Amino acid sequence: MKVELNPIRKINKFIHFLRFIRNNYYVPNFHEPKTFNEKIEYRKRNYKDDRYSLCSDKVLVKDWVASKGFEDIIIDTYGVFDKVNPALITKYLLEFEEFFIKANHNSGPVYKINSSTGNDEIKKICDCLNSQVKIDFGKKQNERWYSQIKPRILLEKRITSASNEELRDYKFHIFKSSCEGSEAKKVIVQVDYD
Repeated sequence: MKVELNPIRKINKFIHFLRFIRNNYYVPNFHEPKTFNEKIEYRKRNYKDDRYSLCSDKVLVKDWVASKGFEDIIIDTYGVFDKVNPALITKYLLEFEEFFIKANHNSGPVYKINSSTGNDEIKKICDCLNSQVKIDFGKKQNERWYSQIKPRILLEKRITSASNEELRDYKFHIFKSSCEGSEAKKVIVQVDYD
């Protein structure tokens, strides 16, 4: 029995289909994805693994990583809040001198707070983050697993490299790839910097 999508979901899928064409300059095949972008979109449309939500939650993923024996690579958390205000930020600034602040449930902006961050800027950051926690990022991006994350605001230690080199963020994308009749894993490494 085929399940019919509700009209809003159909419209969302169509909008994201058009967005894919606009951003990638080709018509995708989501039924038999071949390109990296098609495979990413396929996963977004057909996710079935609860780890999508768990690993996308910047707060809960820390406990999961620790449970796997990697607590030594987890960035220190200074606080997790449903809402922030300038007085709270100032209190943490006095204690930690410098930190990053961001929402846990989206891929939105990350703000560095330190002694040179002015009161007006802190208020704008608080307002921005408080508005972010009201947005269902999963619906906005058509990535439903984000809708399962409780939106919160995370304060984290600022990490630096020992030699003051620029830090890099490594992402590993792993796919099954049919190659001459056999299923092999294909790994794409993405490195974000600057």
